[in-house]
Amino acid sequence: MKNKFPKHILDDVISVESVVTVYHFRYSPTFHFTGEKHNFWEFAYVESGPVGVMAEATGYKLLPGEIIFHKPNEYHNIWANGAPARVVIVSFVSNSPALSFFRGKILTCSETERALIASLVSLADEVFLPRLDTCSKETLPQVLTDRVEKRPHPPFGSEQLLKQTLQSLLIQFIRSDDAVQKEMRSSAEIKQQNEQRIAESILTYIDEHLNAPITLDDVCSALCFSKSYIKRVFKEQTGATIMDTVLNRKLQEAKKLLKAQSVTHTADALGFSSIHYFSRLFHQKIGMTPSEFQSSHSK
Repeated sequence: MKNKFPKHILDDVISVESVVTVYHFRYSPTFHFTGEKHNFWEFAYVESGPVGVMAEATGYKLLPGEIIFHKPNEYHNIWANGAPARVVIVSFVSNSPALSFFRGKILTCSETERALIASLVSLADEVFLPRLDTCSKETLPQVLTDRVEKRPHPPFGSEQLLKQTLQSLLIQFIRSDDAVQKEMRSSAEIKQQNEQRIAESILTYIDEHLNAPITLDDVCSALCFSKSYIKRVFKEQTGATIMDTVLNRKLQEAKKLLKAQSVTHTADALGFSSIHYFSRLFHQKIGMTPSEFQSSHSK
């Protein structure tokens, strides 16, 4: 007898394997995140703003109600544009081919999509433990090292609802496809702002690591940029090379240390490979040996 009730297998066009983070940030007017890249998807939705963002080497200005997607292993950063901002950051793992739609996309969220994002944030509060979500330059390191932890006993079904809501949001975006012309969001001003911040971040990195050897590879790894890019940006913004700046800052610090401690201790404290190498560089740049410098300041 023929089956009167056939069972239909329904296709999953988008499947989210895992959720990495769901953040609802309040950015201070001076907030700036240096940047990162990772092997999973991420999107940033601007609830209030605007904010500046960077995707690889291109900067954009995002307005309230807009959302940008970053594909796996794409460098990205974000900053407040001189005013407080509220941003939802969601990162997740999915290998669904349909996600290729989001590569390089900036979208304008409809009322339906904004409601799904609000639901996503609410469900995340049920699934994950409370955490710090206010960002300034001072609090950012704590935020980034504070792992998102699941609640031991979330409400029944909340994890599944969170996953389904995220999947529904992604499907809704593809169905509506209200993309912003990225060329209209890209500007020389945004690019200049970001490159200034990159140069500032390099200087901060150098100052925070004066006690260790610093290589160009170290700086590239810390900022997630290629050598050619950061060398060009830093030279354009400061007029000096990165490695010359490293040496000059180390030697300026050495002049302070030599007034209170030995040449050997100073060389060790600043990460030089040997006292002889330190003394040679000091003489070349300062015009006297470290010992002569100490003598001239002991009178």
